[in-house]
Amino acid sequence: MAVIDEKTAWKILKRCAEDCIQIDSSSLLAIYAIGSLPGGYYRPGQSDIDAILIVKDNSQIIWGDSEEPSESLEKINQKYMDKYKIPKDFGPFPIQESELFPPYIPSKELTTEIARLKLQGKCVYGNFPLKTVPMPTSEDFLKDAQHFEEWWRDEFEKTTSWENMSATACINTILIHLGRFLRIK
Repeated sequence: MAVIDEKTAWKILKRCAEDCIQIDSSSLLAIYAIGSLPGGYYRPGQSDIDAILIVKDNSQIIWGDSEEPSESLEKINQKYMDKYKIPKDFGPFPIQESELFPPYIPSKELTTEIARLKLQGKCVYGNFPLKTVPMPTSEDFLKDAQHFEEWWRDEFEKTTSWENMSATACINTILIHLGRFLRIK
């Protein structure tokens, strides 16, 4: 499989958007690329393709939620992962419209994704006024980081062996921790 350049990554995401529209265009408000692709630091052969689907409230049966996509959305994500062998991951995930606004539920860990959406988001489909979405506060990031650290300590560390992780995975894990705490300041 050829390395996915930036232009191809955008095409893949637009094709994915077309497939998502086929699931249910009436509850799909918008699709935004986030991360390296719209952020200007996409690395061919290394970067994944991140996106958020903003969906109407109470559409979990159609789209799933931020923690677990619906079967239909998971099939689309897997189709693109298998077809293009996207590095790391391909998994546009849904956020219900009301989840974009405080108070945030710490267990959903959405503050980082909402910040990425506000800072990097580039619309691929639809229209949603991101200006109406407030940037999460330091307190929101702190609650998110505390929940993440509890999960890390209670779940991840007990089941994951550092020896089995690649150097890239170890570095990315450390960067995740640093990033969460830097956002608090």
